[in-house]
Amino acid sequence: MHFSEVGASPESPGDLWGNTDVEWIVIAACGPLQDDSLNGGGNVFDRWRGVFDGLHSLMGYAAVTYDNTEEGRKFVQYAKGGYPLIDAWFRAAQEVQPSTNADATFPGGWPAPNGPNIFAAAIYGYNSVYDDPRYDYLWGYGPVAFDSPGATNRWIVWTGT
Repeated sequence: MHFSEVGASPESPGDLWGNTDVEWIVIAACGPLQDDSLNGGGNVFDRWRGVFDGLHSLMGYAAVTYDNTEEGRKFVQYAKGGYPLIDAWFRAAQEVQPSTNADATFPGGWPAPNGPNIFAAAIYGYNSVYDDPRYDYLWGYGPVAFDSPGATNRWIVWTGT
């Protein structure tokens, strides 16, 4: 899937990303939440505007990252252990990813917008305080905000890994 498949705005015809029936998406891959305010990569809000058809939050990275087999397990472990989902994502990312993507291929790290610093990120949207998903928990482990189709408030949070 690609960010262009979310449509230009919420409730766009042909939207392939949940269409009011998905709560959270995690993309443990390189750079879906890059933004000009970090290393470049465009405007994250413009790129993902149409994803909020009821989606609570989209979690991912804002740089090139490393493949691993631990991220998903740790994320679910922390979510089941009482962390809000965004905090569970940040903790898992900080434990699994190094702080930069410098390696033998790119000793100084990947050039902007792909690095060199690795940032975990979460973008979320809502319409009112009753549906603010910043502190959503996994179903059965704590409160979950109401859905917000066409979210008018959008926030992004980044943290270094």
